[in-house]
Amino acid sequence: IDRINDKLEQIRTLTDTIFEYSLEKVARDQQASLKGGFRDIMYDVISEVVECLGQRGFEVSSDMNWENSEISVYREDIDRIMNNILSNIFKYADENRPVNVRTVSDESYVGVMFENRIPVLERERSESPEKGSRIGINNVMNMMERTGGRCEVISEDDRFAISILFKKL
Repeated sequence: IDRINDKLEQIRTLTDTIFEYSLEKVARDQQASLKGGFRDIMYDVISEVVECLGQRGFEVSSDMNWENSEISVYREDIDRIMNNILSNIFKYADENRPVNVRTVSDESYVGVMFENRIPVLERERSESPEKGSRIGINNVMNMMERTGGRCEVISEDDRFAISILFKKL
């Protein structure tokens, strides 16, 4: 069992290395990031996420205060980030509780937080977001860091929240 765990860890490390290399190559290959107002860049993206959640049967509670800050992002990264977040919500969120989507900001960053409850059965399984491989969350963190942003995760008791925060220009 120890040898299997060692090999599994080795595979995870190699996978992370390959992914990081791919992100660096994509960054070099992309000519420029998309720069503009936070609302201008994120409004349609968040609207699509909310629509998708509704189509999958989730109730969505939103509190969007579209701050007039300028940000810089890679459009392809935003799509991948949202796909990762949606995948985690579909996999782990309590369908009987609303998914809370809201804007967040401080002096340096502006972004969006997604929050929900983790069902009791999911919390007891090893596949819950805080116990799983975290590959999707790590990918989101890497993509956010690439443009100077941050990804913050809160996982306590039955609460799970993920925030994607873009550096204000």
